Amino acid sequence: MNSKSGIRKRFAIPIATIPIATIALAFVYFCLVSAQFSVTGKPTLDMLLLLAVVNLVLYLWLRLLSQWKSKTQIMAVVVAVLLQGLLFATVQMEGILGNGRPVFAWRWAPLPADEFKSTASSNSDSIELSANATWPQFRGKNRDGISPESIASWEQHPPELMWKQSIGAGWSSFAVAGEYCFTFEQRGDDECIVCYRIEDGQQVWISSRAERFREISGGEGPRATPTFDNGFLYCLGATGMLQCVDARSGDTMWDADVLQFNEGTNCLFGMCGSPLVTDGKVIVSPGGKGCSLVAFDKLNGDLVWKNGDADASYSSPVQVKLCGVEQILNFNGDGLFAHDLASGEVLWQIDWVSNEDEKNNVCQPIQLDEDEVFISSAYGMGCAKAAC
Repeated sequence: MNSKSGIRKRFAIPIATIPIATIALAFVYFCLVSAQFSVTGKPTLDMLLLLAVVNLVLYLWLRLLSQWKSKTQIMAVVVAVLLQGLLFATVQMEGILGNGRPVFAWRWAPLPADEFKSTASSNSDSIELSANATWPQFRGKNRDGISPESIASWEQHPPELMWKQSIGAGWSSFAVAGEYCFTFEQRGDDECIVCYRIEDGQQVWISSRAERFREISGGEGPRATPTFDNGFLYCLGATGMLQCVDARSGDTMWDADVLQFNEGTNCLFGMCGSPLVTDGKVIVSPGGKGCSLVAFDKLNGDLVWKNGDADASYSSPVQVKLCGVEQILNFNGDGLFAHDLASGEVLWQIDWVSNEDEKNNVCQPIQLDEDEVFISSAYGMGCAKAAC
């Protein structure tokens, strides 16, 4: 047997298996991405498991089936490592969809916040603004998602698109006061509080601050919604910066780092709770020993009180009247806690930990009647009705 026929025989079987393995790998990858099946229940973890299995199979194939010499096997391993390195160098995971599936993109492709930069270097003249607001904060006046307005049947009078406006990245909703609405966005490296005119969607003013938060599964940008109160906006950024901004001009009146009380410990997905403004105070939940809930003077940002030892989560504090007592409900990482409005003292609590590792209590507690509250969480926790 000559040398050429020996080389062909040595490489024939291994090379013939490559297209078969590639097709099988592509099929498994497609099934994982399309959620046809799951091994771990977490698509991103499934992807890492698939990569580990591929590397293991490649190693076994090289050692047991390839019939290649040791030098050739080493070269094959080097090539595989270089190809995977090239893959990681050119492709990044841009985020994760709601069903847990990863979203991939080229590393040189700009992120959404990078594509939309600040469009105003200075603010316009102050706008005329009523002190009252139709939708002043996250989920409306009472934080229950209920609007007092009545609308005609959408079947008889379907809504019409009036205008469209591009905005920065983030998860903030809108506060509405008179003819204007306010939201919180990420534009490049800046967190931006922005005022838009409702009639035509045009930007009126922008207030920018050099802050940026990005987390792979939750994306980038601020999470909380601005709270409008008597002509001012109170906004909590994802990195824990609380700001009071004049809603007429966008000028910053004061700011405070809410994570100063817990040694800068942020939540995995960033600060998400929208500020509660009541009784002359701005109330937020940084979480931690002695600072589960913190109140600032709404006029100057001075600390009024801090109390509670629970970890933070992603729900927003809400004021309710239960059993005849005005109190603040905080659905934090350790459960549902009721705090005294004047001092922040914990009045009562219900232990409710959703996902021990991440403590993901997200939904708003809902008052059912004068002495009952409804809570709900994911990760198999379900829901419950609590009475004070």
